[in-house]
Amino acid sequence: MGYDAVAVGPLDLAAGTDFLKQQGNSRFPWISANLLNADDSPVFLPFIIKKTGKSTTGIIGLTGAAPLPANLHLGDWHIILPALLQRISKKCDYIILLSNLPKNDNFEIAQRYPDLHIIISADPQFSNLNPIINNSTLITQTVQQGKYLGRLDVVWGNNGKWESVSDKQRENNVDDKFPSTFSSSFIALGNTLPESVAIQKIVSGIQQRINRLNTPSKQINTIQDGTTAQKTTEPETVFTGFEQCLPCHHLQGDFWKSTQHAGSYTPLVKAGQANNLECLPCHVTHETNLSQKDPADILLSLPSSMQAVGCEVCHGAGRAHVNNPDNIKPIRKPAKHICLNCHTRERDPKFNYEEKIKLIQCPKG
Repeated sequence: MGYDAVAVGPLDLAAGTDFLKQQGNSRFPWISANLLNADDSPVFLPFIIKKTGKSTTGIIGLTGAAPLPANLHLGDWHIILPALLQRISKKCDYIILLSNLPKNDNFEIAQRYPDLHIIISADPQFSNLNPIINNSTLITQTVQQGKYLGRLDVVWGNNGKWESVSDKQRENNVDDKFPSTFSSSFIALGNTLPESVAIQKIVSGIQQRINRLNTPSKQINTIQDGTTAQKTTEPETVFTGFEQCLPCHHLQGDFWKSTQHAGSYTPLVKAGQANNLECLPCHVTHETNLSQKDPADILLSLPSSMQAVGCEVCHGAGRAHVNNPDNIKPIRKPAKHICLNCHTRERDPKFNYEEKIKLIQCPKG
């Protein structure tokens, strides 16, 4: 693909570091400054320095939180990053950070280290992020899963500042000191190309294999008659499942059962994808911050009362309300971003929040 550098992200580690090392080469270098061996040595190159014309650019990679084998760990970027910047800043005209850290960490980095010119982030909680100027750093990202190609055009300046201005304005600037200018766009990679039967067969086979591989991880007991029952030893969470809502909210429960949300898990079962971690988040009720935990531990051990888009997806986790219904009330109307987490333009191009929210509005009473 000809990338100059690729920062190792949590999902990249699914097949193991040996696999990544085998796939990497001089035209596709994996980098990570904070993914460390047991002796604190970096598993991959922490950075690369690239010469382009008369300019020299340093590119640093940071890996976000991920389940790791016992012989690997993530180092503290608060310690690693400043040491690296001090090491390469004198060698480079510009420095770019490829960061898989959460958005708040990226903004903190921009505030702490003005030597960083650009942060290209990959926080899975966010989609396309138009460039934001934070301190002396430009921060941007594209949505996950390669759904968009992000283009950032930069004309480097020499006064340490950023401005989003046109090329014509830039050319008319006669000062000796002038800012770096940028323009950006996101190019949607649509599905207008005809499906390839051969590729579709490969994809289907991969999906079935994923489902089979995840099945042993499911925390269930097998009963002699072939059915399954959820383990009773799993820890209590802030979610209760829709069955806790029905005794008090009869009208709302009956209405919910008539919606597609109530049967959202069934299509996965019929398609043989009930254990596919890519599909599950939008078909079940679960904790929202999956990036901080192993998604398999959460999604593959849900009780039947959470194997649907239940009440708590729209109205918030319900355990506190169940324990104290008079003083702790659920969210009345789900915010737009809650729906758009799953009803994206790619999955549901005709989705209109204002219209759809009326169709699923629970009856009063």
